[in-house]
Amino acid sequence: MGRLARNAGILLAGNLLAAVCGLVCHVLAARTLGPERYGILALIITYGLVINGLASFQSWKALVRYGARCLERGRREDFRSLMKFGLVLDLGGSFLGTVTGVAGVVILGRIRGWDQETVFLAALYSGSILFHSCGTPLAVLRLFDRFDLNAAQLAGAAMVRMGAVIALAVSRAGLRAFVWAWFLTEIFGYLLTILWGWREYRRRRFGSVLRAPLQGIPAKFTGIWRFVWSTNFQFSLKLGVKELDVLVVGGLLGPAAAGVYKIAKQFTRIMDRFTDPLNQSVYPALAKSWVRKDYSGFRKLMIRPALALAVVGVLVWTVFLAAGPRILILTVGGRYAGAYFPILVLMAGMLVAAATFPLEPALLAMGRADESFQAFAWASLLYFGLLAVLTKAWGITGATLSSLGFYSIWALLLARKIRGRLKQPA
Repeated sequence: MGRLARNAGILLAGNLLAAVCGLVCHVLAARTLGPERYGILALIITYGLVINGLASFQSWKALVRYGARCLERGRREDFRSLMKFGLVLDLGGSFLGTVTGVAGVVILGRIRGWDQETVFLAALYSGSILFHSCGTPLAVLRLFDRFDLNAAQLAGAAMVRMGAVIALAVSRAGLRAFVWAWFLTEIFGYLLTILWGWREYRRRRFGSVLRAPLQGIPAKFTGIWRFVWSTNFQFSLKLGVKELDVLVVGGLLGPAAAGVYKIAKQFTRIMDRFTDPLNQSVYPALAKSWVRKDYSGFRKLMIRPALALAVVGVLVWTVFLAAGPRILILTVGGRYAGAYFPILVLMAGMLVAAATFPLEPALLAMGRADESFQAFAWASLLYFGLLAVLTKAWGITGATLSSLGFYSIWALLLARKIRGRLKQPA
């Protein structure tokens, strides 16, 4: 618990700093560009995130799960092979994502009638996916408790982006300059993770990854392919739940509505920044506890962080309930006043997610990625079914209600599966 608290605290500091910098970037971009142009920027960024997520294998989750076993049992050669397996997945996913992203922009641009400038900028931003081969170095940092470097990467990239956006806002730059700023700082963040992760790997003296054998990976790590595909599909769905709504709102209600909705999501993500550090730090701890068959410690790792995060979530929601309108006017201006109620509903969904966040990493630590994916898939099907219908009927408010419903259903399904597994630990 002490190590978990330290790791979570380090990541929390980095995440909060990144969240503040990110919010400043979006506030300045929104004020400088206005709802229409900022909406286009939001759609470009969201498109890149969705394609990146669809192509990413999320290798770090499998590497943490199986790498914890190798380290616990002293299987250094197997660990080296596992890291090479992850590297191959990373490189393949980043190349596939870049090609898909650029090709998709051309097709989508023709369907939606985008002008050449918008198509070019969206294709440019999709090019950043090529540098997103950082799942394996990220796993190395988390397996060896180097959450300080992970936090430094988050904060460093966010601060560089904020500096660039401030300069653009002061000079009253246009949409193209803002897209370039997001593109370059995105690449900078990826490169930091790659550099620090592989440096930590070399420091541990495991030997060359490139010379490690790949033969027999499925036999050495039973169920690894099923784990990889399950976590990849689940992450893709999760990214769809988190990001696709911006594209749906933009498609149904126009870029200006997408801009207002994106601002609502940016304020909501402050709460999400509390969840991510604990999620990322509790997963390796849960994986190690499950390997050691420390079921009592496993339960404590689930319950205590969840209670703490629930309290923080209630406080954040209460503050915005009382001061939300004034906060919006002071930051993004009166043109975005319509984001107040959507923010409250989105924060309620984040509160449910915060109070139940250990359920997903617990199932992954048990090696039950397929069950975690099933729960998420059923909740996502309901969400995507409601999103378009409610958005058409009630606009931005309908989209936020769909999100709240998703998190509630997902939590119930996960809790049911976790309860059964803890009664009969494998």
